[in-house]
Amino acid sequence: MTKKVEEFKARADDGRTFTICKYQPDMPDGTLDDLKATLPGLPYFRTSDGAAVNERGNSIYEIVHLRLKVRRLP
Repeated sequence: MTKKVEEFKARADDGRTFTICKYQPDMPDGTLDDLKATLPGLPYFRTSDGAAVNERGNSIYEIVHLRLKVRRLP
C-alpha cells in the first residue's frame, strides 16, 4: 500500500504554482511470526495531477515532463 505522507506548494520562476505530493510505499517484510509485516519503501514525488517530480535538493524540485524547476514555498 502506498500512502501520501506530505503535500506542499511549489513555485516556478515564471510565477506558476504547483501542488507537490510525497508518497511512500510499504514494502513486504513478512516473517514466520508476522506474515503481514512491512517496512517503509523509498519515497517519491508527483504533482497533484500525477506528473513525475524529481527532488533536486535545497527545496528545489523538477517537474519532469515540463523540464521545469520549482522551489518549495514556506
